[in-house]
Amino acid sequence: MKPVFPINYDLQFEPDFDKFKFRGREKVHIQARNTRQIVLNSAELEIKDCQIIINKKTIRPKVRLDVKNEELILSLPKKISGKAILLIDFIGTLNDKLVGFYRSKYEYRGKEKLLATTQFEAADARRAFPCWDEPEAKATFDVSLIVDNNLTAISNMPVISKKKTGKKT
Repeated sequence: MKPVFPINYDLQFEPDFDKFKFRGREKVHIQARNTRQIVLNSAELEIKDCQIIINKKTIRPKVRLDVKNEELILSLPKKISGKAILLIDFIGTLNDKLVGFYRSKYEYRGKEKLLATTQFEAADARRAFPCWDEPEAKATFDVSLIVDNNLTAISNMPVISKKKTGKKT
């Protein structure tokens, strides 16, 4: 068994079609077993902030990206065990490679439109958010999208709620 595994991902994505970027925030409930290092899969993402909450204490790990192996390595000052919460803020590119969280085009009434969609198989979720991007790392997911009010968000699961905040939904 690996020293850290995910239980639940609470993900938030905010695409920016003007810059072909997206902001992301994740709150991952994890189970840790006597480790000083947390290794996730991550590719083509810029990590903006990272914290770990365990036993009501916040730890700021040393963050290192291993580009070659597509890993995000979080080094802790001391070993942790038990349930913890991993908080990561990140920025990614809405690429045109048909992998991760990417952009595509379609034509509607003679006008070209943009859309953002996902492709996470086999190991492409790591291009959308830092994660354990392996079949044995099963977890549950809660996903939120923040989009301009003039855009439509579609999911393959029932929408739990919608909320307007200024020009965003």
